[in-house]
Amino acid sequence: LETQDLLLTRADKGKDARLFVFRLSAIGKVVEERQVARTKADCKDNKLEKTKGCYLYAINTHHGSELRIVVAIRNKLLLITKKSPVRPDSLGQPPPAWPQSPVEEFQYIREICLSDPPVVMTLVDGPTRENDNLICVAYRHQFDLVNESTGESYRLHHVDASKVNFVAAVDLYEDGEAGLLLCYNCKSSLSQRSASPLVSSPTLWNSVPEPLCLALLPRLLQGAHLKTFLFNRCLWSSSPLHLS
Repeated sequence: LETQDLLLTRADKGKDARLFVFRLSAIGKVVEERQVARTKADCKDNKLEKTKGCYLYAINTHHGSELRIVVAIRNKLLLITKKSPVRPDSLGQPPPAWPQSPVEEFQYIREICLSDPPVVMTLVDGPTRENDNLICVAYRHQFDLVNESTGESYRLHHVDASKVNFVAAVDLYEDGEAGLLLCYNCKSSLSQRSASPLVSSPTLWNSVPEPLCLALLPRLLQGAHLKTFLFNRCLWSSSPLHLS
């Protein structure tokens, strides 16, 4: 997160796994000055303690809104946000500097329990960004949308297959309207957010696609009932691309 001078990473495995947050400028200083490499013990002030046991996390990608993080710990989701910076007071005094450890900039909002541990997670910004932000989760044979504020969920898409390999749920935005590219097995389906979400017929890939933020790929999915989306992310498969 270069614009916010932050580096977010997950370290360790199993029950000892946690999220760590660092200042990019501090890491750059260590590299420039060729300081001695730091150990895990040196990073204890960079741990987000309540994330212990996390195996999956996601951040919102729609720049311009507040930073939100969702962490999966078994079948529990933990929602975390970055505190808004303190504004100057009425006398024009500058706001106090952020503490050295960026951990203190984050606050824990709420926990949401799911029926199963998610395999894929994506944060989706709502049009008002008040109480309409959503979390797209994939588990079993389905994609669900979960309301961040209420924890209520509803079915977005059911995958009709004996075995499902969930790849990604890529959030897309056009004119403030959110959409999701649901990727599983060798298929990708486009879903537009609405009162009754509409999922397009799947696009078929010659192999399981891998989500890579590479380039613009216009007109990947089109249909009589769907607008053309210009993607600032695209999906490439590991072998030559063939769409049908």
